[in-house]
Amino acid sequence: GWVTFDKTRFWFKRCSAKMVEAASKFIPPILEKHPYLGRFLDVTTAEYSVAAAANAFGGASQFVDDDGNEYYLRTIDSGGRQLAAINGRFDLPVAEPDDALDLRVTVKLRTSRADGDSVLRISLRNPVDSRYDTAVELPLASTDEQTLAFRTSSLRHVSSANTFQFNVIADLAPGAQADVWIDLIEVLLVPRAAIVLVSQLRGEASSAAETN
Repeated sequence: GWVTFDKTRFWFKRCSAKMVEAASKFIPPILEKHPYLGRFLDVTTAEYSVAAAANAFGGASQFVDDDGNEYYLRTIDSGGRQLAAINGRFDLPVAEPDDALDLRVTVKLRTSRADGDSVLRISLRNPVDSRYDTAVELPLASTDEQTLAFRTSSLRHVSSANTFQFNVIADLAPGAQADVWIDLIEVLLVPRAAIVLVSQLRGEASSAAETN
């Protein structure tokens, strides 16, 4: 740093030679509280399609926040039950499928009825076995907003083209058509490189502590 003789003006410049040392001191305590260097994927650039619905209205921007600005679906009869579903396909910002160490998905939605054996479900596309696997299922007991959340580290659910695909499904008991509103879709990617970085920083912090 520099300061004038009269101390009225000063300048500071970061020294690149000290950056790793500084990071080794300050970053590990933060990582103890927040151990994953995750990245929230941009839900507005993902590809969505209606998998089952009598009609639908809305766009990807309505999945960004839990703010009451919702994507709308109207159920359709399917085998005597009322069904509404959308499909989401995300391109993962990784070089290889196994670079996606962990994926965490949260969806918030509500329905106009919650009777009988109605359930909410998220199913993951399994390109290895050419099927959809149930990731989470929640019995519907209320028309209030519900939260579906899960995490996966399975490479069976990431394609060779680095895509991650799932269905959000409202599977309602037989009866009248119903309305479904989806307010939030959130996908958190934890890349393998993040965990490697955490290990390196912790190792450098331990070395610095032993030296001091």
